[in-house]
Amino acid sequence: MWRSALNGPEPDWQRYYIDLIFTLFDTSGDGLIDLAEYIQVLSIFDISQTEAISSFDKFAKKDDGTNIMAINYNQFCSLWHDYFHSTDMNAPGNYLFGYIS
Repeated sequence: MWRSALNGPEPDWQRYYIDLIFTLFDTSGDGLIDLAEYIQVLSIFDISQTEAISSFDKFAKKDDGTNIMAINYNQFCSLWHDYFHSTDMNAPGNYLFGYIS
């Protein structure tokens, strides 16, 4: 199932899953995931506020590397792709759900 997504466009089921997870993080429904929302969701999984802030700072950046206050859906999708497909352990998307141990 995941393997097929590696070799082409994401299948419909995966796009629905991405939409679901984005919606869960975007608790305000404004189309953005900000730091407060990110901390709130990660706390459900017993990830500390300190780790959540540090993780958010790793991926919430403009192309020039400066930090931003929130990520939009397209940025989330790009980070999601990094998380599941990148072989680079330092790819920003690898921090999407906290630190990788």
